[in-house]
Amino acid sequence: MKNYLRLAKAYVLWRVAFAGAMTDSNRVTAILNSIMNAAASTSTMVYPTSWKLRLMTTNGSNTANGTEATTANCPGYTALGTVMAAWSAAANTAATVSGPSVAVSWTASGAWTAIAGIEIWDTAGTPLRWFNGALSGGAVTVNNLNTLQFAINSISLNGTAW
Repeated sequence: MKNYLRLAKAYVLWRVAFAGAMTDSNRVTAILNSIMNAAASTSTMVYPTSWKLRLMTTNGSNTANGTEATTANCPGYTALGTVMAAWSAAANTAATVSGPSVAVSWTASGAWTAIAGIEIWDTAGTPLRWFNGALSGGAVTVNNLNTLQFAINSISLNGTAW
């Protein structure tokens, strides 16, 4: 029951944290150039085919990456994140997508440093960060043998704040 409550809390915190998702400014520039200035977009725009979810011990900003968890400070974590399955398509004026379509999780094999936020990266040869967000309810600590899971559609990205 304790693990279930911890996971439920983490789910709510992650969901709230991404209600107004923060987007990497470099990706926004590339998107705008691809729409409004085709000549400028040829060298900067990429279209990701898959995504990775990374856990952050210190949050970044729209212009700077956060500090990613490591296997040393979060035993059981996968460095450079875990692949996420497809996301929903944005529709009408909602400008919101949600995912992942399959749960993503890590099981701690020791005590973890507190997780302050997440970042979503593509899986290119040189990965690019696209989205980042802090936990609105504060950092979450994962104890040994507990699992931190992002349930299906537990992360929402909303583009209306761009």
